[in-house]
Amino acid sequence: MDLQVKLANDGFAQAVETPDTADWPDWANWRDTAYALTYEPAVFAYHIPSFAGIAPPSTRAELVAWISGRPEQAAGRIGTYDIARSGVGYLFLARDQELFPKIWEIVAAMGQAGVQQFPTSGELLARIGDGRLALGYNLLGSYAAEAARQNPDIGLILPRDFTVVVSRVAVVPKAARSPELGGAFLAFLMSPEGQSLLSQTLRLPAVSLEVAGQPGPAGGLGDLSGLRLKPVPVSPGLLAYLDQASRKRLIERWNRTLAAKPR
Repeated sequence: MDLQVKLANDGFAQAVETPDTADWPDWANWRDTAYALTYEPAVFAYHIPSFAGIAPPSTRAELVAWISGRPEQAAGRIGTYDIARSGVGYLFLARDQELFPKIWEIVAAMGQAGVQQFPTSGELLARIGDGRLALGYNLLGSYAAEAARQNPDIGLILPRDFTVVVSRVAVVPKAARSPELGGAFLAFLMSPEGQSLLSQTLRLPAVSLEVAGQPGPAGGLGDLSGLRLKPVPVSPGLLAYLDQASRKRLIERWNRTLAAKPR
């Protein structure tokens, strides 16, 4: 998201109005040059047999309570993205920090439980699926939902305290050889037909309220109503995540907090 918005902000994308532009959510459209097309929450994924007889955590507070209350079950069996190597992992953590000042208490608890870090969703979900990990924090929901569809031992939870949502962002480059074709393809992706294709066939939850409100699974994630969904706006605010000094500080704090000894 941040790189696409930087392209638009630096003047490399052209404005395109589609038949659906007027009805597109404000957070998902920046100056008609960068459009969010998908609606992908960060979820807790978990190994269902590991939680036999107990409910898996559904909030960050419950996650900490599970770690402290069942240390033998949690030790070495929590996974998350390596934020230094995963762009989406870094974005999720940066957004967590903005929305939830106590996030570092969560990070400290995971560190004391020996959290394992991975650069990709695939590596995390493979280990959750076979039980090497009991729970994964802040996984990209579209991938977790597909893994759960293929493996009945994988469950997923959209956190009830708040759920960060990221998107795939489309732009039409100013230097495109055939910008009219780019505009036409963007219009298709934003249309009810294109959004249905994303959501129902590719299992990527759609931005379009018309499509998102259809019966059936939203990209395999089920009913999203009643949740505190916090989409990352498509705006120049994303450029802050590209500031190298800020990135360095956040990664250093992450590593320092994970390595801290219990008080």
